Amino acid sequence: MKKKLNTTSGVTLQQRPLKDGRVSLYLHIHRKNHKPERMWLKLYLTGDKFKDGRALAVADEARKQKHSELQMTEQASTPSKHEDLLAFMLHCSTLRRNPKSYHNTIRHVKLFIGAETLSFEEVTRTFVEGFAEYLTKKTKLSQNSAATYWQTLSAVLNEAARERLLPFNPCTVTRGIKSVPSRRQFLTFEELQLLAYTPCKNEEVKRAFLFSAWTGLRLSDVKALRWLNVEALPSGEPAIVYTQQKTGVVDYKPLSDTALAIINDGKPHAPTEHIFDLPCDQYIGKTLAAWGKEAGLTKHVHFHLARHSFATLTLAQGADLYTVSALLGHSSIKHTQIYAKVVNTSKTKAMNALPSLKFSPTQKTLGSP
Repeated sequence: MKKKLNTTSGVTLQQRPLKDGRVSLYLHIHRKNHKPERMWLKLYLTGDKFKDGRALAVADEARKQKHSELQMTEQASTPSKHEDLLAFMLHCSTLRRNPKSYHNTIRHVKLFIGAETLSFEEVTRTFVEGFAEYLTKKTKLSQNSAATYWQTLSAVLNEAARERLLPFNPCTVTRGIKSVPSRRQFLTFEELQLLAYTPCKNEEVKRAFLFSAWTGLRLSDVKALRWLNVEALPSGEPAIVYTQQKTGVVDYKPLSDTALAIINDGKPHAPTEHIFDLPCDQYIGKTLAAWGKEAGLTKHVHFHLARHSFATLTLAQGADLYTVSALLGHSSIKHTQIYAKVVNTSKTKAMNALPSLKFSPTQKTLGSP
């Protein structure tokens, strides 16, 4: 017998006993006109009152966040066939956890067409080819930024075609814009040590940056961290259990002695208190740039540089690609491979293993007179 679809929506926190005596926590998600779903949180009750309290607090945060996402999705009603592309794109952005690329694409489409609306009848091959030329030749965007906005437009047109607002996606019959491998800049351990020694006009920003460099956390995750996210793993090792702001995935990350030392101020804190008291992103960016210059670095210091540095440092210390990918919270190992290209010790070993040429006593190198 076919299961009856739900006519109401919501998220509840549920428990499931395991054979080993632990209790697994999961979210029961029931969306309107959809079959119920389960989202396993990888959080467990073990009988330890303190640890169980932390686990339940983290699980409840995940429930609230998922419930908010669900409500936002339902509030964004599907546009009718009379609405234009930009309105539809705005609708699609409300269904994404990170709508920034959608908003930027909308802004560039408006600049390209010189108007605030664009009917679906005007979305032709000529339009998308012109938009691609605008992104690559009429703006100062990097190749990868232009490719991101092109891919965002194509994703929206795919959705429009599925909803029969368009007969097909015209991006599929054009060359489009391809992204190119980018060079990941990072800080060496010596440069990070230099920053640690250098005073910063905002010590909270300094602490947060160094914490990211030793954990790989994104700025959005660092800003969301509360003391209730810090707990001990079953092995007894300290870790943070948190929900990734970008993906919504519940993750845990062991903490090194350095990471613990960065956040340990020796003061008592309420579980719901934020670990870092940070200003707005723009102020953080300016503070980090000034701090880098004060330290004498030639590299532009920005918050994501800490995440890049974490990836290269862990790989350089011998961690395998899969472990680093998991620590970074990447959905695919291909996102991590770019760091492996930067820190490829096997290439260095291969080059150093080449035999040395011997020259005559009077000619030290081939180019010598």
